[in-house]
Amino acid sequence: MADNVTSGAASGGPTFATDEIGAVHFPRVKLVHGADGSATDTSTAAPLPVRPSDGSALQTFAELDLDAGAGTVNRIAVGLALPGSGGAVAGGTNTNPIRIDPTNATPTVVVGPDEHSATVGHAPVVVAGRANGSNDPTPVSDGDVCYQWVDLAGRTVTTPHFPALIANGTSHGPIVATLTASGDTTVIAAPGSESLHITTITAVNTDGANDVLLRFKDGGNTRVITHLLKLDGNNYHIEFSPPWKMTAATALVANLGNTANVYVTVHFFTAA
Repeated sequence: MADNVTSGAASGGPTFATDEIGAVHFPRVKLVHGADGSATDTSTAAPLPVRPSDGSALQTFAELDLDAGAGTVNRIAVGLALPGSGGAVAGGTNTNPIRIDPTNATPTVVVGPDEHSATVGHAPVVVAGRANGSNDPTPVSDGDVCYQWVDLAGRTVTTPHFPALIANGTSHGPIVATLTASGDTTVIAAPGSESLHITTITAVNTDGANDVLLRFKDGGNTRVITHLLKLDGNNYHIEFSPPWKMTAATALVANLGNTANVYVTVHFFTAA
């Protein structure tokens, strides 16, 4: 049989649209909508109104205006949820951001939002370091990815040199001292609660009669740097890289094994 049937075929009645399935005609119905007493054909210009329901009440959805100009382009707002204990939880918030790669199997490229000298219009990416209170953090191998090193106050640790400043002999050098008497002589006074960081030491024995054993001590501690200076102009120079960090609140002391005439130049800075 063919689709469609005619009412009163012998008298030329109207034809009704049907779909013939298994010798049975199923009527084709055109949707209209409207209030009581009116009927509007459903089309792209007049779409069929639909309201979802959760089984007990009609549901509503918030709309967002996505038009950047004077017009209005509204779209239904769609929320994102992340897996969580006991069920999904809201995502895309400051406290629960959406991760690009939740498995962390693929690196995510971070692109800066603004050009150099441009007004920053977004929250900047935080660049952080790993705090370490030790003078000697765990070494890494060539080519390893590692953390930026900061001290326990969050300040970036750099070696070997402190920014250049005019010498004052108290917080930064160089400082020059003349040693003549045997025994201990304070070369740099203790810097309050901070530490002396020694970068270079130069010493010369100008005594024409006496060799001398010269030691540099961390205050009264036994940690020393020792060198024998022969008479009549013998000298030595030592550089520390990284700087020699002394015990906090401790002076740099020089010790002569006997009387002599030794000129000492020390470059240093103070820091925690």
